Amino acid sequence: MSTDPCAHGEEEIQRPAVETDFPTASVAIVRLIGEHDLGAYEPLKEALETAAARRRHVFIDLSRCAFIDSTVVCLLLHAQGEVVSDRGQFGLILPQEAGPVRRIADIMGLAQMFPICASADMLPARDSAAHPAHVSNAPLV
Repeated sequence: MSTDPCAHGEEEIQRPAVETDFPTASVAIVRLIGEHDLGAYEPLKEALETAAARRRHVFIDLSRCAFIDSTVVCLLLHAQGEVVSDRGQFGLILPQEAGPVRRIADIMGLAQMFPICASADMLPARDSAAHPAHVSNAPLV
């Protein structure tokens, strides 16, 4: 039997983590790892504020995220407003593979709220100010 208090059967509960990367002078990528809800509010809020303050374009990578709730969506909407008001781009990185966050995105209609691309490789030209053609507000397929 595992001595890890986070272990549950064969699955481990993934604690929320937020990583921020600044790959270019104009782009920040904020990665959500694990489950994010009201309990993970402050670290995510701080990461989004830092990313928006330090870079013009901000993208949120949900590829390793297991869960988001309406608290997270509210924070993302606020951050998007800040970034776009400064003429930046804001979008979500959400893989095409089915998963819990993908299902949540479909149910919550995130594609109608945020531009979405399938991978970080598909981000817009990192130093371009033009709105990318491959970041889409189209419904998830």
